Amino acid sequence: MIASNDFVSAAGFAFEKRRGVPLGHYELSVIEEAGLADADCERLADEIWASLDEERPEQYRITAYWALGKQCRDADRKKLILALAHELPKNMHAVYQIMVALTNHGEEVFSSSRGGSTSYDEADLNRADATAYLARTK
Repeated sequence: MIASNDFVSAAGFAFEKRRGVPLGHYELSVIEEAGLADADCERLADEIWASLDEERPEQYRITAYWALGKQCRDADRKKLILALAHELPKNMHAVYQIMVALTNHGEEVFSSSRGGSTSYDEADLNRADATAYLARTK
């Protein structure tokens, strides 16, 4: 069972490492401290998804979606879309992290009219973009 935000953050860095993203000393040390240097990233991502089935605090969910967005597995795209619909009425910061994760998967979630500028604190714009994206994916 995944227990902490710090562990999930380390998993996000481990996912990036596995994908060949250059990491700095800080990220590598976080991976090492969490015991994830040789982690099975597929299994780890599955465990994070399973942990989201439990009742988790808002910050945990935000961190989990952030980390899962670093994995970029094709199998996660549908799960992310379902999570976006689930979180939309509840947690706009989580919605933003899911939108970024979907963007990492090559999805066009954010409106092109925003000129590439997005932020988690633009709740109204993010809500509109998420709603439009979900309508397109039905």
